[in-house]
Amino acid sequence: TVEVGELRSRLEIVNGQVAVHSEETARLQERIEILQADNKRLSEREKEAAVVAMEAEQRKAEVEAAMKHCKDDIERLRADLTEANKTTQTLLSDLNQQRRGAEQAREAARSM
Repeated sequence: TVEVGELRSRLEIVNGQVAVHSEETARLQERIEILQADNKRLSEREKEAAVVAMEAEQRKAEVEAAMKHCKDDIERLRADLTEANKTTQTLLSDLNQQRRGAEQAREAARSM
């Protein structure tokens, strides 16, 4: 009977330890579930961030292409403006020659 009492005492101690371990296991399982949910949310956010990054890269490429197009247009306009300035200078020179010729003709007509 002493052995039975001792065994019962040991059994109660072991049952107490099992209960403590069960509670600890339940808490750890809850923590694992919380961490898994957090991990899932983070994975979704990483996917969203990757999509946003790809969209940003695409937009950056579009903006760079638009800037190049604008720079090309500016260079063409500068070339056109340079050509227009040359033409204007030529026309002004021709006009001045004609004016001088007309003045000389008037002077010659007056002299007669």
